[in-house]
Amino acid sequence: MLLNVSQPSISAAIRDLELAFRQPLFLRRQAKGLELTVFGAVKLKDVETILQSIDQLTENDGNSRNARLEFG
Repeated sequence: MLLNVSQPSISAAIRDLELAFRQPLFLRRQAKGLELTVFGAVKLKDVETILQSIDQLTENDGNSRNARLEFG
């Protein structure tokens, strides 16, 4: 998927998230780039769960008033 978002915008968004969480999401390595921290991996799983729930809502047969979005 191509997002057409600049690298500085992505870096700023990651920095904002890390400030909000007060924990790093990535380890920054000079020659190897980025690696998820343990905390980052947990948050990634949380986001994947949320996105799956949203997908289930949109796949609903049009009766979205009865659909449930579960977190956690």
